[in-house]
Amino acid sequence: ELGWPAFPVDTHVLRICKRLGWLSPDCDAQRAHEMMDRAIPDDVRYQLHVNMVNHGRKLCRPSNPRCAECPIRRYCEYPDKTA
Repeated sequence: ELGWPAFPVDTHVLRICKRLGWLSPDCDAQRAHEMMDRAIPDDVRYQLHVNMVNHGRKLCRPSNPRCAECPIRRYCEYPDKTA
């Protein structure tokens, strides 16, 4: 947001936040952005976003997530995490 710290919620971040139970399953991207923008401290926003995008691309994929390899699996509420 033009030099102000922001926490962008893209498709990867939205999916991971929902699977972790940070957001309700029916939460849309706009509401998610508002909620996460208030919740995430400024000093970790950029790195958390980058890490969540990478995690969403490599492990927490939309289909066929690699839950068995997930380092944050124990915090996850995703129904198929035992896969």
